[in-house]
Amino acid sequence: MTAAHRYDVAIIGAGPGGYIAGIRAAHRGLTACVIEQAEPGGVCLNWGCIPSKSLIHQATQFLALAEMESIGVKVDRSGLRYADVHAKTRVAATALATGVTGLLRRNKVDLIRARGTIAAVGRVALSGEARPADSVAAA
Repeated sequence: MTAAHRYDVAIIGAGPGGYIAGIRAAHRGLTACVIEQAEPGGVCLNWGCIPSKSLIHQATQFLALAEMESIGVKVDRSGLRYADVHAKTRVAATALATGVTGLLRRNKVDLIRARGTIAAVGRVALSGEARPADSVAAA
């Protein structure tokens, strides 16, 4: 077990509230960390809103092909590969999550890749594969 690392602020979750809170704390001169077991950015960025909008846009483009056919353009729609469509959403989500990681780094907020749980007043226990310490203490 390694010694606890001390931060002024420890935030569990790197969603839109968490990473912004960490950056805001750093701007105020506090040492801050954000603890996230998955990719930073939260559900919206990684699985919900952003990927869904990408899928909706791609479906709209595919449906537009039928409209082209209605005006006399011959279109072969047999080549739809959903795996490629889905992969495009992952590329977008990965790029945005990388951007969030960069924002944290540039603002001197540590991103700790682990599952964080409140262990006691002022203490967060970490679990998971990627962890720099076994616990985090908040001043």
